[in-house]
Amino acid sequence: MKSGTNMRDSNIKNRNDEDGENRVVVIDPAADKLRIFGDESFDEKAHRVVAVAGLIGTQKEWDALVAKWIGRTGGKEFHAIECETEFSRDPDKEKHRANLVLYRDLTQLIVESGLRGFGIAQDLASAKEIFPGMDAEVGYYKCFTDYLNECGDTGLKERRQIEEFILHNRRGEQYNVGVIYQFYMHRPQWKKNNLFACQRLSFDTARNPRIQAADLVARESMKLVDNLYGPVRRPKRESLKALAIANNRIRFQVYTREYFLSLREKMVKLEKRSDLQWGKLERWLAENKLGNNWSNRFHFLIWLEGQKNRRPI
Repeated sequence: MKSGTNMRDSNIKNRNDEDGENRVVVIDPAADKLRIFGDESFDEKAHRVVAVAGLIGTQKEWDALVAKWIGRTGGKEFHAIECETEFSRDPDKEKHRANLVLYRDLTQLIVESGLRGFGIAQDLASAKEIFPGMDAEVGYYKCFTDYLNECGDTGLKERRQIEEFILHNRRGEQYNVGVIYQFYMHRPQWKKNNLFACQRLSFDTARNPRIQAADLVARESMKLVDNLYGPVRRPKRESLKALAIANNRIRFQVYTREYFLSLREKMVKLEKRSDLQWGKLERWLAENKLGNNWSNRFHFLIWLEGQKNRRPI
């Protein structure tokens, strides 16, 4: 799968970084507002793959899915990885088969729900090889940023305001993703259209069926890349195929090895033109007596954006 390839037949593609800031969109105040629920997924050791994914829809669409979801699970808390692996080695094969049927049925509920969705996954092993020092944390933030962009673009496309943006809180990264979220709230296209009614990111547990549904999409996103580049190569999963052909509503995007090789070349060219702000970052950190970590880098980006937007008095 090469960078820039658009796989229309399966609705799985590589990331296109067009931001569309010049589009003129008028949000319809009478339209039902959108609610977003997201989650993340890693391989078992968080060494090979990272993914962020979720679903977006109106209150009515979510309520309809939740009613059917609880009816199928019996109210039991669903975890995608547990459902697939819990009884995989149990002597009673029927337990594992029953779980796989449950997974299939819940996938079909998402397909039939009308909800829109996105899965962003990254070949983390290649990223770490090409950019030494990069870890799963950085990959997670990159995937989250793209997921946030996709959700915002959906709101603009549907001319609906986004009322709620909720993530699963299990990673303990609320602070940093919250900073990213705040930074992106200042995108001109979003701000001038009052796209996000929720100015702060929210978090919830897996007891929420909406988070459970997002968890399933996140696992499918992760397995897409892991099956392509992991230690055991496997064909695309039937559950992934079902989601990807759901009337073009659920899309999967991947960052492959080719993408990171291309990115490295671009960064070298940028550095030669002295367009990067690394020197300014180091000075800003020293002046404010701050360490060079991802939290402070995000604060620097916010400060830098504010400097660009300042006007002389």
